[in-house]
Amino acid sequence: MKNKSLSICTGLACLSLLLPLSAQAAGLPPDVIASAERRIELGLNPGLVIIFKEKGQAPVIQSFGKTSFAQDAQLVTPETRFEIGSVTKTFTALQAALQIERGALKTDATLSQIWPQSWGKLNASLNPITLSELLTHSSGLPRMPDNFEPAQPTDPYLDYSAQRLQSFAHTHVLSKAPKTYAYSNLGYGILSSLLVHNSKQTNYAQMLKQDILRPLGMNQTQVDDPAAGLPLAHAHYEGVAVPGWHFSEVTQGLGALRSTGQDMARYLSAQLEPQSISDPELSKAILRSQQILYQSSSHPLNLAYAWHLDKRLQTAETPGPEYSHNGMTGGFLSHMSFAPDRGRGVVILTNNTDAIQDLAQHLMHPESPLKPLLDQRTATEKLNVYLGQYLLAPGLILKIRQEAGYLIVGLTGQAELRVFPEAEADHFVYRIVDAQLVFERNPEGNIRGVTLNQNGKSLYASKTK
Repeated sequence: MKNKSLSICTGLACLSLLLPLSAQAAGLPPDVIASAERRIELGLNPGLVIIFKEKGQAPVIQSFGKTSFAQDAQLVTPETRFEIGSVTKTFTALQAALQIERGALKTDATLSQIWPQSWGKLNASLNPITLSELLTHSSGLPRMPDNFEPAQPTDPYLDYSAQRLQSFAHTHVLSKAPKTYAYSNLGYGILSSLLVHNSKQTNYAQMLKQDILRPLGMNQTQVDDPAAGLPLAHAHYEGVAVPGWHFSEVTQGLGALRSTGQDMARYLSAQLEPQSISDPELSKAILRSQQILYQSSSHPLNLAYAWHLDKRLQTAETPGPEYSHNGMTGGFLSHMSFAPDRGRGVVILTNNTDAIQDLAQHLMHPESPLKPLLDQRTATEKLNVYLGQYLLAPGLILKIRQEAGYLIVGLTGQAELRVFPEAEADHFVYRIVDAQLVFERNPEGNIRGVTLNQNGKSLYASKTK
């Protein structure tokens, strides 16, 4: 049955419902809407998209805010693209499930069996690693390879090449310690590279498009493509605009996808109702991807194909499994959770690094509280007195500006960060690092310098401009 689409936009919120002709979509709970709107008002998130689905109902998509904090920024809509970060891993894992369904791979296949000869020799200690262990972060591989040295720290995955990956695989000696769950981006880089090679496709993007995205109707989801022409939310790190991330061919499978509210609603529906998919092979692959591959009596998580299952969430009231995965890049956060037995699921996308986990948890478990949102903004006229440049040392300058009610501080050679006011006058604190700024005034009450307190040390900087 075909869907029809209804969109209603008022102010900074845009509601879009995917309405099957035979069903009505419920709206988001009022407390979730209020919390989302408050986050936009306080400048904690430039934009948000929340997708929520209840059993027997169509998914609801509601968007809030703008693509950036700029006054002339576009409204976020269900067609705005966001980087979904490590939620990409669930697509990579689904591709593995699909190849297993086709008989082209087995979960117990080892690297020694599937490592292409053209990639060079594999270190013997890596030979026993299985496909299942790559899928469940239980291979013993480190989070990142020891030869991961980004030329651009603000875009770290851009230049990690196939040659570096193969060099790592040739030289790295795996520890003989017992294998347990340890999240590994590297493992998914290896996994996605093997899947592309095994699929005979030209690259990761083409493989995913043909086997998953196109069959699910996710035509707005793709690896970074500047020519795509779709609106893209701007990345923000700690409330400060930063460049988006890009990925090399061997790192795309761990975090390169960009998607929209509309497409993630389709993905969520497919996970909750795989039997509704017209492609029977993909439907079976989705069911396979939800099978648990890793269990540990000493760890709170079970693992399916990339999906994490927190055993603590299975209670007498919610006995069925609940699958989830987070995603984070340098300026975006994403989260997806779903419980097939309850028919409930949620996806949240935002273009800042301010946490959204409580929104998702509350939608999945209404008894879980939403976090209190404090207004830490300061009036423009009060912030103006701190603006300018402060000399810490020759060639080392603190530059201070303001945006959206917050002071933004940049140190020479480092990224800008927000600082937040403390109860004591002229005291501001960083959130992402353990540091504090204490401003000093002259007898006339004007700011003449600032002291940076960090790691038990204090550095004074005089105001020069």
